[in-house]
Amino acid sequence: MNPGLEATYEAYFALYDKGLDQDAIVLALLNGEDRTVAEVTAKYSTEKYEITVHNFSDALTTTDSWLVNYVPKAILVYHTKRLKTRRKELTRKLNEATSQEEMNEVFLKLQQLTEIEININRKLGRLKK
Repeated sequence: MNPGLEATYEAYFALYDKGLDQDAIVLALLNGEDRTVAEVTAKYSTEKYEITVHNFSDALTTTDSWLVNYVPKAILVYHTKRLKTRRKELTRKLNEATSQEEMNEVFLKLQQLTEIEININRKLGRLKK
């Protein structure tokens, strides 16, 4: 058997027999004079954490919080794409307009689209309020 492990085992049970609780035993082993015992105790009594970006991200965001944050944003981005398509259609209609009344109607719709786009961009944080 490994001498460090054997010394730690014996020291542990000596303290256990004295009636110390788990935390007190670990503290006594870590602060003891035998540094080999302290090293083995430190190795086996502390939890090992693997820090990765993925683990960190999982710890910070749950699926629910991710959905709450990003689904509304995705819907707003989708709406901006639809508004751009609508703007192209209205611009084409404006070029094909034959009367002043038709042009005014298209301009009014373009103005409404602009207001909607501004509101969406504010909600997305692209524009300041």
